[in-house]
Amino acid sequence: MHNSREILLSDLKPFEMELQLLTSKNREIAEEHLVLESVSEELGSNKLTVAELVEENKASVQSLQDNSEGASKHR
Repeated sequence: MHNSREILLSDLKPFEMELQLLTSKNREIAEEHLVLESVSEELGSNKLTVAELVEENKASVQSLQDNSEGASKHR
């Protein structure tokens, strides 16, 4: 009986090693996922900032055009 237990444990050894490997890979994937989530949030924030700057730029261009047209009318 003792011998059959050793055989079973021996048979399970490759599965234990595979489980450890998969657990390690899973941990790496989880860490990468967190990094990607962070990058995604930062990109979303940057997208909002760019949209705000584009609107500011449009308003500035319009203001310059209005000032230029006003100045040329007063000549």
